[in-house]
Amino acid sequence: MKLVLIGHSIGSYFTLQMLKRVPELPVIRAFLLFPTIERMSESPNGRIATPLLCWFRYVLYVTGYLLLKPCPETIKSLLIRRGLQVMNLENEFSPLNILEPFCLANAAYLGGQEMMEVVKRDDETIKEHL
Repeated sequence: MKLVLIGHSIGSYFTLQMLKRVPELPVIRAFLLFPTIERMSESPNGRIATPLLCWFRYVLYVTGYLLLKPCPETIKSLLIRRGLQVMNLENEFSPLNILEPFCLANAAYLGGQEMMEVVKRDDETIKEHL
């Protein structure tokens, strides 16, 4: 079976890592859509997000656990619906897990790891698979 890899944003970085780390995969094409493959922490949003995700995430853990863990599902649902309205997004499903403290902690950890790992563009892998 032949593979076509398509990565959007940080998925483009993951695609490059797959090409680099698993060269035996039968990849015939790789598409990087709006790639986020270098200097994430230096971008305008990255300058704000990096310290929050890397250093202040522990405050998020404690706050999330103290405020959201005892919170009833109806209140969490209302908060999510209101947040989606503010962002002009439709509520097509019920993502109550978003407000679970461990979900917030894992998302913050992943974001922090991305900010620290996605630094230098991997020109070698890009050139090899161009």
